[in-house]
Amino acid sequence: MVIIVKSLGVLMIFAAVILQLNVSTIKDLLEFFKVGKRLYYAAVIRVIIASLLLLAASRCANQAIIITLGVIFLASGLMVFVFGDARFKKIIESLQKQPELIQRAVALLPFLMGVLIVYSA
Repeated sequence: MVIIVKSLGVLMIFAAVILQLNVSTIKDLLEFFKVGKRLYYAAVIRVIIASLLLLAASRCANQAIIITLGVIFLASGLMVFVFGDARFKKIIESLQKQPELIQRAVALLPFLMGVLIVYSA
C-alpha cells in the first residue's frame, strides 16, 4: 500500500513539472474542467485518492501528514458535490483571468503535495 501512495506522490510531482514547463497545459486543463460535469469526475478521483491515503496512513512513516492530506483530498472532493459545479466553474473562470505567474503558483500545489506524500510515505 505504501508503494501505491509513493507512486501517487511521484505522479503528482511529474504532473506538476509538466504544468510548470508548459503554461498552455494549465490553460487547457482549466478549460477542460469547465465543460459539462467533468468537475464531478475530478471530485470522485479526489475521494478515491483520499481513501487510498487514509487507508495507507497506518503503514506510512509520517502518519499525521498522510492523514492530513487524505482529509484535504476528501474535503475538496466532497465540496464539489455539496456546493455544485457552478460555484467551482466560477473559481476556474477567475483563475483563467489571473496572470501567468499566479497560474504557475497555483500549479505548484500538486508538486508540494506530491513531495509531502513521497517524504511521508
